[in-house]
Amino acid sequence: YLQVIRDALTEERVIPYFQGIYDNGEKRFGMYESLMRIADKDGKIYYPDKFLPVAKKYNLYEMLSVVMVKKVMSMFVDSDVHISINLNVRDLYDREMMKVIFGNLDKAAHPENFVFELVESEAVTDYCHLKHFADKIHEKGAKIAIDDFGSGFSNLMHILRIDADYLKIDGEIIRMICHDKKSMQFVGILSSWCSTQETQVIAEFVENSEIQKNIENMGISYSQGYLFSKPQPWQNVREHIIKQ
Repeated sequence: YLQVIRDALTEERVIPYFQGIYDNGEKRFGMYESLMRIADKDGKIYYPDKFLPVAKKYNLYEMLSVVMVKKVMSMFVDSDVHISINLNVRDLYDREMMKVIFGNLDKAAHPENFVFELVESEAVTDYCHLKHFADKIHEKGAKIAIDDFGSGFSNLMHILRIDADYLKIDGEIIRMICHDKKSMQFVGILSSWCSTQETQVIAEFVENSEIQKNIENMGISYSQGYLFSKPQPWQNVREHIIKQ
């Protein structure tokens, strides 16, 4: 995959895909998560689980990530569409990434429509830096989400101090809520707590109507998963929006 990654960087084949996030109150898509893909010269699409480990091993991750965020933010800088963007912990230490993010927020028509999802795929060693980034994002009018809540982020108290606008519950927990009492209780407690903090909850991996029914009964704001949409290029998403 190394050559595919290098070619994707030099030949502009880093491709944003988008998955709709369903607003359970409004009964429509309220947000779209941007997801990185790369393509080879024949147009074959590669998924992150294949190329990201290689990119990190050969110090190409930061380049890929900057290209991805730059593309997504430029696509929606003048738009009123709500878009979420994934950031790894190491992205927060990348100067070029910070220039891209805050430069685009400064000129965005609706900075409040950008949501930055913090993903702990790398160990967090400096929660102060994490909070500083989140505070600066909020100062610019944009929003913060904590991704995969319930699986990563070892220091819960530090995460709570970030004042996230959204918590995305880990998909493995959501998958079990129909048949595992503890998972159901955890999601219910989290939903109740978030409602007191004005934090909205997004349930990931909503794959069938039984899961969705439980999600709605617990008052969870948003659902994301194959029940509603699969990741696809923005052109396909736009066509779907127009047809609605």
